[in-house]
Amino acid sequence: MSTIDLTTAHYSQIIACNPSNAEAYYERGRLYENEGNYERALADYSEANRLASQNSTILYQRGSLYRKIKEYKLALADFEAAIGLAPDDAKAFVGKGNIFFQQQQYESAIVAYTEAVRLEPSYLSALYNRGKAHAASGHDDQALADFSGVIKREPQDVAALISRGSIYEPQFGLR
Repeated sequence: MSTIDLTTAHYSQIIACNPSNAEAYYERGRLYENEGNYERALADYSEANRLASQNSTILYQRGSLYRKIKEYKLALADFEAAIGLAPDDAKAFVGKGNIFFQQQQYESAIVAYTEAVRLEPSYLSALYNRGKAHAASGHDDQALADFSGVIKREPQDVAALISRGSIYEPQFGLR
């Protein structure tokens, strides 16, 4: 039996002993998600949320899974609920921004990413994603500033280097 199977069995045993243990449902859901069993993961996240409805971490995780399976409306609802419970959680704002970005709602994505950066200025994923949204919106100067901000803190960040380079390409007739 694999470690994941043993751990899943462990959480299942906890649930059998205490069916109101939201943490056990949440943790088992994470294991199911990591295995690619999204249906079971969603069921466990939903049960954990029902049992502990004031938990932004559960909502964020379920929202991230909804995003993964392209259920954008459900993902956005979970991210917004997580923000309502924890308005200082930069990660939830990035999740919300990612939904808007995937739906090509770049200005809304920029607003969400900007809030994440305001809350946590060292959150480089938020800064990078905002740069991508600026680039997609044609705001090249802002995109360059964001990508350069990432590179200043992480000089070896290949994605930021490539993205910044793609902004420079037209200046040299490379596009």
